[in-house]
Amino acid sequence: MGLFDESYEQHKQSVGNQEARWNSWLASHPLVIVAVAVVTVLIILLAMHFS
Repeated sequence: MGLFDESYEQHKQSVGNQEARWNSWLASHPLVIVAVAVVTVLIILLAMHFS
């Protein structure tokens, strides 16, 4: 059980680090968020139009 807890803690830590890297990358590329939002809205509008 101790081994499982230890690996889970390491996993949580690496996920946290990945999230921090991802957040800093997004912060330096704000247009990516805008582009994703625009594409998402366009897909929703097209889906509504053709349904």
